[in-house]
Amino acid sequence: MSTNSTEHVVIEMTDIIGDHNNKRSSSGNHNTEPTQRKNNPHFVAFTNSAAKSREERDVEFDEDMLRRAIADTGKWAYGTISVEAWVLNEQTGKLVRPHHAFWFDPVIINAPHAGIDYHALLRLVDENREDFCAPEDLAPGIGLAGALFMELSTLSLLDSVLPHSKPQRVVWREVVPLTEDPDQPFNLRLKLAAQAGIGLAAGVRFHFRGTQGLVLYMARGTTDINKLKSETNEQYLLSATDVIGSIVCLRNPRRDCLAER
Repeated sequence: MSTNSTEHVVIEMTDIIGDHNNKRSSSGNHNTEPTQRKNNPHFVAFTNSAAKSREERDVEFDEDMLRRAIADTGKWAYGTISVEAWVLNEQTGKLVRPHHAFWFDPVIINAPHAGIDYHALLRLVDENREDFCAPEDLAPGIGLAGALFMELSTLSLLDSVLPHSKPQRVVWREVVPLTEDPDQPFNLRLKLAAQAGIGLAAGVRFHFRGTQGLVLYMARGTTDINKLKSETNEQYLLSATDVIGSIVCLRNPRRDCLAER
């Protein structure tokens, strides 16, 4: 099981354990409180974080908020098995995937599914593997995120000069043809995604207060394309991107406010 999927399961379970322990403590059984505090993951996490610097805790807070938003999005989007967020670095002109800005459906990881190359899949999601393929910063046009971001940016420019244009849109691409495009530079993660059974990908661009990027939604090639592109599902992807994008854009202003306290 990958590091990412393990983390999601552990956090969800600790939420349940924490609530259960709180209910037992409030029921009047005070004799078990020391044991409950010792075994309560929230208490352990709090004591561990107390020794960390404020900057480290701020970074962890931002990463956890982004991770939760991305994981929740993936759980409810039709046919989506993976979600990533990418942010444009204005200084380098490249897209960067923030730490924890990634989710892959644990059901796919934990149970065999036809059409999935698990060697390729685990190279994408398991950071503990020696052959793990870490995400690299991408220039627009390169890789899955780069190709979708460039297309979305081009459409955004056209929309700005055309009447009755869409303020935001979902762009879909087939993954395998992209890997075979002679104009597409080789990208190992793109190749592994195709081998792992990811056949379709959608990109939605966000741009808030000077920070821009995109959210990448990936689905298996066998997924019903009509349901993926339904108005209901695409409206959900648009709204979810607003949430994820706003969390990305909130990080620096929030840290600036904390620094002035």
